[in-house]
Amino acid sequence: MASGPNSASPHHEPGDRVIEPGEPLLLDIGGRRAGYNSDITRTVWIADDGEPGPDDTFRHIYELTAAGHDVLAHKPDLVIVEFAPAPSEANSDAIQRSAEAA
Repeated sequence: MASGPNSASPHHEPGDRVIEPGEPLLLDIGGRRAGYNSDITRTVWIADDGEPGPDDTFRHIYELTAAGHDVLAHKPDLVIVEFAPAPSEANSDAIQRSAEAA
């Protein structure tokens, strides 16, 4: 689990940061059963009463990530390692800029 600027990385290391309203929360959960691996990642927005929800930067990053998942779903022979680093770096930079602007 990672929040705010740390949510750009699904493998964020635990720390003392407190989850705050007005920021994304990333949940990355995996497991193994009977020799099969499973992984699911979900991103939610932590809202406060009366808050309008995610800003335009967050929505744009979310849409880019969803488009990337569509590419992966239609290219089963694609090597993930070749695909994943560029979007993660872009997401991290954009989320950090959004957090600094807030």
